[in-house]
Amino acid sequence: GMDARLEACRLDAVAADVIRLLARQARHTGVELSTSGAATVLADPRRLRQLALNLTLNAIQAVQAAGAGSVHIAVATDGFAVEDDGPGVPDAVLPRLFDAFASGREGGTGLGLHLAK
Repeated sequence: GMDARLEACRLDAVAADVIRLLARQARHTGVELSTSGAATVLADPRRLRQLALNLTLNAIQAVQAAGAGSVHIAVATDGFAVEDDGPGVPDAVLPRLFDAFASGREGGTGLGLHLAK
């Protein structure tokens, strides 16, 4: 079924993957992507990657609306924060990584999608 399969996931590898996937779009829109830090968390790798993708895409669009700028994925021991220098929410930072999401509790994906909006 839709049970979360929890595995040790390297957040820095996920961040690098997301940046690679979005590199062309970012370059096309004049947005600079970067990442820093390294950590491993227990999470569902597909959900984790989808959340990272959603959040980064969201940040790219926010920055793009402003004309140009940068998006940074900061990896911390308990998750990551996607930061942008676009308008709107100052430092759209997500602290304390989506607990429900990473733990695989029911409703975790909903939280991830909610945060990504």
